[in-house]
Amino acid sequence: TRTSNYIARSNWSTDGYYDGTIDDLAIWKRNLTDAEIHSIYTEGIAGRTFVETQQDVTAPNPNPMTWATAPTATGTTSVTMTATTASDSSGVEYYFTCISGGGNDSGWQDSTTYEDTGLSPSTTYTYTVTVRDKSTNQNTTTASTAESATTDTASWSQLIYSSFESGWDGWTDGGDDCRRSNRDSLYAYQGTYCARIRDNSGDASAFYSTNGIDVTGYTQIKIEFWYYPRSMETGEDFFVEFWDGSQWQIVATYARGTNFNNDSFYQISDTDLIIDSGTYNFTTGAKFKFRCDASGNGDYIYVDEVTISAQ
Repeated sequence: TRTSNYIARSNWSTDGYYDGTIDDLAIWKRNLTDAEIHSIYTEGIAGRTFVETQQDVTAPNPNPMTWATAPTATGTTSVTMTATTASDSSGVEYYFTCISGGGNDSGWQDSTTYEDTGLSPSTTYTYTVTVRDKSTNQNTTTASTAESATTDTASWSQLIYSSFESGWDGWTDGGDDCRRSNRDSLYAYQGTYCARIRDNSGDASAFYSTNGIDVTGYTQIKIEFWYYPRSMETGEDFFVEFWDGSQWQIVATYARGTNFNNDSFYQISDTDLIIDSGTYNFTTGAKFKFRCDASGNGDYIYVDEVTISAQ
């Protein structure tokens, strides 16, 4: 290591001295950065000082990260949460991670608050939050504790209710093998009227909702009803169908010997028959149909108290 350093001469005694002039002389106690050297080159050195920058190698505080407000449901499809405000001389940004439930991560953001949207009702989502500084090292804290929130249960909106007491209640009689008559009062679950379908004559053995319904704002449709089978042979059945905008889709089949026997009332309720938007196309003109698939005019299905809801 040399202990003698010179300006305008060599360390070797036999070398000659520098013969010329020197201007803008400065001595620095550290290596200058590329940016500092460039500024000297373009702007000159006179009166210039540079503050030595210490490299940031410390993660923000607190570390591990903590919650100011743990994740909380704000409805059927959203969860909100707030991280503790972190501190670091280089500035900070936050990242909220959904680790279970199938929700969404936030990405790096300046805000301490994040709302995850587009979620599913009655579903539990779990999150952690981390923070990093904005230095070149991007020092990152350990993740917070994992905290969970369950979205609210969606309420059902009634689309159709039909008791058939005052008429077809928004349904269309499909043809000769379908009727609404007080002669069928013994098979009406309530009142004196119900819808009767028989045989297997296609739409003539069916009744269907007259007007299309916009269901594009929903994710589930629930169909509830009472029915009474009479003289159905083993294996004979009837269908519930859904118009998805381009074709009729069979969404439920009920067969003698599997789902019912004759001469009793049966109820389809609650979650027995759910149509999901992940399986079927929810259109602006959705319709519904009940269709018999028996073998003769003496095979009957009586349908009453139809309620169709969506959420």
